Amino acid sequence: MEVIPILKEHAEAAGHALARAFMDDPVDSYILPDPARREKLLHYAFPRWVWGTARRGHAYTTSDFAGAALWRSPELSVWIWVWDQFVAGLWQAPFLLYPKELLRLRQVHTEAMNRMRASITSPHWVLDVLGVSPDRQGEGISRKLLEPALARADAERLPCYLITNKEKNIAIYGRFGFQVIKKGLMSGTEVMFYELRRPALLNK
Repeated sequence: MEVIPILKEHAEAAGHALARAFMDDPVDSYILPDPARREKLLHYAFPRWVWGTARRGHAYTTSDFAGAALWRSPELSVWIWVWDQFVAGLWQAPFLLYPKELLRLRQVHTEAMNRMRASITSPHWVLDVLGVSPDRQGEGISRKLLEPALARADAERLPCYLITNKEKNIAIYGRFGFQVIKKGLMSGTEVMFYELRRPALLNK
């Protein structure tokens, strides 16, 4: 199984794998409680999110498109990241949402951004998304997808950061050295946020 950088022609297939992986995600279920709409809109949004990230060269998939890992590099500002999503076509997403869905999306996005700004006060590699299609989970694909950016972070002696909303993911990320630094309920919901950091490698 080969891990490859995502090119534009890979974005659709890798994005659809992520959409399948995130169908039961607590945040996506909160924003889009109707499963049919959730499936439709995730399959719209993820290919564009994938390409928005891949334009900077820090997105990885497998040769059979079983999943994807999307990273934000330390030199990439939040605003450049937002611009990349805009250029990739996600600017259309708000027009596809019902008013209540849009309000939930803004709420979640604002809280996540505030948490990241408070926790990331020095250069970090940020894992925005990691997902594997449900029919391919348990094959070690997540490890393969994480290896390129983790190796680079170690070479640069930089920490890594991520947010997950599933408690069961803590043990998975723990295998790669991530530790919970903060956790709590998202304001006004029953959705949990877990912030994790992987310390910088100090010795080689």
